[in-house]
This record gives sequence, C-alpha cells and structure tokens, in this order.
Amino acid sequence: MNAQPIIVPDNYQALSKYKLPPSVVVCNAARENIKIRIMLYSKSVVNFFAPAGPFSLSLFISKSKSIMLNYGRGGIDNNPAYLKKYYGYSVGDQPSRRLNGFILWYQTYPEPNSDDFMFAYNRLDK
Repeated sequence: MNAQPIIVPDNYQALSKYKLPPSVVVCNAARENIKIRIMLYSKSVVNFFAPAGPFSLSLFISKSKSIMLNYGRGGIDNNPAYLKKYYGYSVGDQPSRRLNGFILWYQTYPEPNSDDFMFAYNRLDK
C-alpha cells in the first residue's frame, strides 16, 4: 500500500514486548490529544483496531477507513453469545460497513494476514 505505519499505543510500556521495524512511528500525541487522533484517522490510508472505543470514533470521522481485528474473540463483552444477545450480531455480520468500517471476525480470521487485510480494505469506500 506504500503507507507509513503509525501506532497509537494504549500502553506505551507494552510496546517493548514487540519487535517493531524502524519504519514504524509511535504517536503518543494522538493518544493524549483527541484532535490529533481525529486528524490522524482522517488522513490515514486505513486504520486498524482491536475491539475498543477508538474504532467507534473512527467510524464517525469523514474519510476514515477502519478495520477491526479479533472481534468476537472473547471476554465479557466481546464473545459471539454476548454480541448476539445484546446487539443482534452474528459471526460475519458487518454492522459498521455503512460507516466505512469492516470487521475481521476472530472466528473467520483468527490470525489475519496481508491478504485478509487487503480483502477488508477493498470492501471499504475509496
């Protein structure tokens, strides 16, 4: 995609667990300032998220394209039974599609790769 990877960390210290290539930029300012975060999301080629609030924010930002990973993986409010009971979602549903978001459900994409990312990206409005 010829894009610059940028990480907005939830926990800066947790980044030490990962081996990040030198080309990756870590943007703490976007974590601490909502205006910077909104600008970053709106100018990006595509945004990737874990199931959390920032994904929802990105859906309401003009020109933002967003992909969520690991949806339905588990936890108290992120498992298929809970999502079905409280939201009416079934594995594979795309409730955020109209807002230019795509979900890579854990049950279908347990270890997503670049082909899966491109599949999701190609379903977003350009």
